[in-house]
Amino acid sequence: MAKSHYDWSNGPAEIEAHSLAKHTILREYIERYVTILMKGGGIPEQRITLIDGFAGGGEYVVKGLGGAIHDGSPPILINAVRTATAKLDAESPQQR
Repeated sequence: MAKSHYDWSNGPAEIEAHSLAKHTILREYIERYVTILMKGGGIPEQRITLIDGFAGGGEYVVKGLGGAIHDGSPPILINAVRTATAKLDAESPQQR
């Protein structure tokens, strides 16, 4: 069994640089994916399932930022879909 890098037993774990990079890639990819999938208004509703097999806790503490909280993969995925659909609605609300 793989060793866990993070410990949430006393609250949010401190996030490491590799996870911050993963979260950036994940957010950008999902926003672009949803935008491409839904652009043009041809599909009024689309159901997708998003799974992150390496998701950790729902939030982290960012080292060096005075305890600032950083979202984990689950809220990042949800917010990326919401951001993409909001952008699409703003561009052409009559088509959605």
